[in-house]
Amino acid sequence: VGLSYLVLYAQQPTELIYRLSFPTPQHRWLAVSVEFSDLTNDPLHVRMSSASPGRYARHEFSKNIIDIAFTGVAGSTATVQQLGLGHWEVTDHGGTVLVQYRIFGDRVDGTYLGIDSTHAHLNLPATLIWAEGLEARSARVILTPPPDAVDWNVATQLFPTPDPLVFTAPNLAYLLDSPIEYGPFSARIFNVRDPGVPAYQPSFRVAVHHNGSSEELDIFTESVERVVRETVAIFGEFPRFETDTYTFIADYV
Repeated sequence: VGLSYLVLYAQQPTELIYRLSFPTPQHRWLAVSVEFSDLTNDPLHVRMSSASPGRYARHEFSKNIIDIAFTGVAGSTATVQQLGLGHWEVTDHGGTVLVQYRIFGDRVDGTYLGIDSTHAHLNLPATLIWAEGLEARSARVILTPPPDAVDWNVATQLFPTPDPLVFTAPNLAYLLDSPIEYGPFSARIFNVRDPGVPAYQPSFRVAVHHNGSSEELDIFTESVERVVRETVAIFGEFPRFETDTYTFIADYV
């Protein structure tokens, strides 16, 4: 008697691809393309957030979209109906939807986004669209620098990859809760031991866009470190940070 076994491997959902480029940052906008693939034939509801983590007043971030276009599989024409602010229904897409848009940003306040010739600070709820029903999918963010960028680097809590301009997020919630600083910032790093589990010693990165001196940055970083040490002394332990790091982003110019 022979036994045969059928092993089924669950196919991982296709990740979402976000491409962000900055062809003319001096005009304070960036270009975004988003690819939603492996879709059912049901209508796809594309959204842009109206609020942001940590600040829940309504902002209707879609008001800063300059233009937006939708295509279906292989560039085919899809049917699009705007149902409200930051809400589009896409049908006849053939299983893939590519969304391309430009978005304006001139506010570096932690809630919106700001782009100029010196850097870009992106609060992702104010920057990226998303799709209903795909919140659990992982996402890949690919950055293309401005044509004349010099020493532009990325600071973010997104997961790094071997490519310094490509990052990932395990789901939509993590993606939208991970701001991006992109430009020639100054960086410092320090480690603090977890008093509850001494073997755990996470790294803290401080990325600052500023026009001060190196000495002033050192003083600023020391102040941040004092806050971190006092916080862990109060709570008795650190949360387990992704990749064992936590990133502070500060913009002063």
